Amino acid sequence: MVYTEKSVKKLSDKEAVQKRPGQFIGSVDIDGILTCVREILDNSVDEFMSGYGKNIKVKILKTGEIEVEDEGRGIPGENNNGISCIELALANLNAGGKFEDGAYATSGGLHGVGASAVNFLSESFYVCSKRNNGTWEGLWKNGKKVELKQISKAKNKKTGTTIKFKLNKEIFIDSETIIPPKENIIELLEERAYLNSGIIFHLKYFSEPEIKINFPGGISQMLENLIKKQKAESLISKTIFLESTINDIPVSIALLWKDTSTENIIGFCNSIRQPFGGSHITGFKISLPKVIKDLVNEFNLLKKNKDIEIDSRDCFENCMAVVSIKHSNPVYRGQAKGSLSNNDVQGAVQKIIYDLLPVWFKKNSKDAKIIANFVANNAYERFLALQAKKQIKKVGKGLSGMNKPHKLKDCSSKIIEEREMFICEGECLPS
Repeated sequence: MVYTEKSVKKLSDKEAVQKRPGQFIGSVDIDGILTCVREILDNSVDEFMSGYGKNIKVKILKTGEIEVEDEGRGIPGENNNGISCIELALANLNAGGKFEDGAYATSGGLHGVGASAVNFLSESFYVCSKRNNGTWEGLWKNGKKVELKQISKAKNKKTGTTIKFKLNKEIFIDSETIIPPKENIIELLEERAYLNSGIIFHLKYFSEPEIKINFPGGISQMLENLIKKQKAESLISKTIFLESTINDIPVSIALLWKDTSTENIIGFCNSIRQPFGGSHITGFKISLPKVIKDLVNEFNLLKKNKDIEIDSRDCFENCMAVVSIKHSNPVYRGQAKGSLSNNDVQGAVQKIIYDLLPVWFKKNSKDAKIIANFVANNAYERFLALQAKKQIKKVGKGLSGMNKPHKLKDCSSKIIEEREMFICEGECLPS
């Protein structure tokens, strides 16, 4: 191998994405395809979060094309430093309208990468932007601009952006996955509808009837529907819902305890899930056990068992929660936004748990006692299991090594014939 000055190259934005797509969308399998859909969809959701347009239409066509249409403000078509803003936003990495304050209060988009990466990974990529001062259309083929022009200067009564794209089969592993499965798209839309209770998605999958997706109950409804899918039941009469804004960070928390022994705590920032958690989940996990411990002590449930102490395992067993925050400047780990790193988020979540959860318990004393009893019982069972384990170890110690009767000694031979075991009754076991 020869390494010279000719080996050192600078790739264009398009070349970088097409050569290393996994760096921008995570993978080139079905997960990567769904990431492409999310990147375009979340731009429309960002418009809703900023107060523009509640209806978003999503079409999955048999041709492999995916179309997302919103009622937002549209992308400005005017030039910025000689380049159309549409081209800047959709065909240039690290460019867009989400770097400066003012255009968006909060947004899922952060790095100015997502939509442009989808463009570069698409066989065709079409955009129509309707603004209050005209309409623009653009088309790219394999990441190369074919045309971009203003087709009308008339004022639009309804503004918004439509993007239609068809991913490049040569880039993705399995060409059949270019069309994402219906259930994956529904799950994607449902998640965003739970997190944005006023939004309405209209899904048209092939020629099937349109599906309308919206959840007025928000993240509380999300938990209630999740336990139904798990065929479980809530231990309390209603889902706990806490909501407040701390230091300009809106925080919403829904939680309950169910009758199946699995913990399920989900974190979101700006309507995007963080599968690996982060500072919002850390804040929740630090603060909840402290409040629950105070609740158990308030009811004197472990008064007769002073050796038993509540710890986090007792609190989170069977716990189900959604922690959703909105932040004007989120710090994620990686383009996939798998984890949240903002330190101020942890403090905001902790404050809401410390301040609002005890108030909820006072207003809902029956449910509070159910939770306290459940957690105290978890602690008691854990204590008994620990004591039993210690006893077994103690007995085992007495039977170990030279203290064992001869016929109960461990087999030490490596010869197969000497390792045979005969099960006998009474005192007939040979010594």
